[in-house]
Amino acid sequence: MKRFYVLLVFFWASLSMGQSTQPGAVSVPNELSFQKALELGLTNNPSLAAEQVGRQIARADEITAGLRPNPVFLLNSESYPIFTSHPGSFFNNQELVTNVAQEIETAGKRRHRIEVAKSAVNVSDGESEDARRRFRLLLAQSYFQAVWTKADLEVARHILSDFDQILKLMQERYRAGEISGLDLQRVEVERLRSLDEEVNAEIALKNVKVQVLSLISPAPIIPEFDVTDSLEVQPISISMEHLQQEAFATRADWIAQQSRLVQAEASIHLEEAQRTPNLSPFFGYKRDVGVNTASFGVQIALPLFNRNQGGIARAMAEKTRQQFVAAQLRNTIQAEVQQAYNNFEGNRNRVALLEKEYLPKARHTLDIVRQTNQLGAVDLTTFLDAQRVYRDVTRLYNRVLFETVASRYQLEAAVGKEF
Repeated sequence: MKRFYVLLVFFWASLSMGQSTQPGAVSVPNELSFQKALELGLTNNPSLAAEQVGRQIARADEITAGLRPNPVFLLNSESYPIFTSHPGSFFNNQELVTNVAQEIETAGKRRHRIEVAKSAVNVSDGESEDARRRFRLLLAQSYFQAVWTKADLEVARHILSDFDQILKLMQERYRAGEISGLDLQRVEVERLRSLDEEVNAEIALKNVKVQVLSLISPAPIIPEFDVTDSLEVQPISISMEHLQQEAFATRADWIAQQSRLVQAEASIHLEEAQRTPNLSPFFGYKRDVGVNTASFGVQIALPLFNRNQGGIARAMAEKTRQQFVAAQLRNTIQAEVQQAYNNFEGNRNRVALLEKEYLPKARHTLDIVRQTNQLGAVDLTTFLDAQRVYRDVTRLYNRVLFETVASRYQLEAAVGKEF
């Protein structure tokens, strides 16, 4: 019986461990803010986890670079008589040689190798941080696209509710003989169009939520959640020139590229050091048919033909290539900051124009037409046109809001800094 309980406990412990390692253990809240989504993504995204492993690999290479060569031990036995009837003592009837050799690296090879490995660690760190920068932008675009789609869904539902009320009123007028069946059919068609827009918005919202979850959670079952942030536009009081300077001080890919240049320079020094051969001094003991002797010496390769000409040329070419890559990256960063800044300023001006003129006019016109239509003072065409204008302006406003918020995150990604 005691053994049975031990097996039962072991079974439950194994089951619990298996459940804890199953993918999908990430808990996604019912109400998800962007900051919470970013926190989950930075912790659980497989691509970012792979970048972290890359950092571990670079650090392991750094450890390897600092290790010294292992000593070499040699044991050799010769001239032992095996075909005589009385071979005698084993140690007195043979030539026994033992040597211990230690390779000594010259010209600072180990120091240069460590410098190359440290630069590789800095490159890996920069690449990992750059992956986080790009991930934040990708998640922001997906998350706020969900916010935008949710806003469009609310507009579609609001308009559909209006059409339900209007259709009920038009049916009463039709039964009273105040309007024709054609007018009633036009309202029914417009309601069907609004219903179709609502269904499409619901599908789009579900799909974009799946996209958000694919970035923050490996769960195989998609949980229901609601995005809580709004499409709120925050102004930026930093000049474009200052943003350009900030980009070259904070962007992880630029910092990683500077580390590549350092690594390329260190690789040149390492390859030049490889021209000098290493020394391998040795010390040994020899016993020759009962006579004990000592041996010592040094082994060195003669650099007559191979002086690592190819390795040096390759390292110098790699440095030149990295210099061109850095020059192109500089141009790319400057262009990205400029374009993102232009997009944000332009979209912010569009939002201000819509908020100041077009959106209030569309709302005011629709309110007036709705009230007068209920009294029968406005024809159906005018009402439908006002409804359509309000829908188009509101959806345009939501889209411009999303593009403004997205361009702000794009600007932060271009600079490599949150502000």
